[in-house]
Amino acid sequence: MTLLQQETELLPHDAIVAKETRRFYERFAVEYASSIPHNVTGAMKEWLDVFVAGIERSERVFEIGSGTGRDAAYLESLGYDVQRSEIAEPFLKSFREQGVEALRFDVLTDPFPASQRAVFANSVFCHMTARQLGRALKNVHDALEPGGRLAFNTKADEVRWGATVRNARLPGYRYFSHWPPSLIRSEVENMGFDVLWWSEKPAILRPTPWVNLVVRKRQD
Repeated sequence: MTLLQQETELLPHDAIVAKETRRFYERFAVEYASSIPHNVTGAMKEWLDVFVAGIERSERVFEIGSGTGRDAAYLESLGYDVQRSEIAEPFLKSFREQGVEALRFDVLTDPFPASQRAVFANSVFCHMTARQLGRALKNVHDALEPGGRLAFNTKADEVRWGATVRNARLPGYRYFSHWPPSLIRSEVENMGFDVLWWSEKPAILRPTPWVNLVVRKRQD
């Protein structure tokens, strides 16, 4: 039995986590934008470069949770076309004001608008309970063509746990899930992906450990 099958959290809790995560980014979008690095460097750059190494520039990347648009801009600088998506209205409004196309999209509830070859999600799945992660992975798996790639990340820890925490640099509270790297690997493999690459490195601004993964939908 997998961890997702063993999840004992009630469905109302999942709904609260999703609602409060969206609420946080809608209330504190400006503060969040000013708190993160403005450029893609270090471990983040390495992760993105590995992700697109197997993607033709003629193929579009679907980004879940585009936020400020920093990562999409980096991918576009490499010659890739990126479909931005968001659930937080302040970020969607910012894209509209910039004249940049962005789709209102929730990976937990919305079907993808078309089949995909490449999906990227930075600091999105880390805000999900185990059951929500399973739902998101299934949604992406269903949308990806065989051999399609997904890159996502979550926080790492020796034991899996989730909690609502406050970041010293930001107001408000957010839910974060932490996963042992070996366990998150087994979860994605059970969902029908092969792990192509992973890295356990600290975040850009602080020593919090993250697991960055690049996975591929199996070709049956």
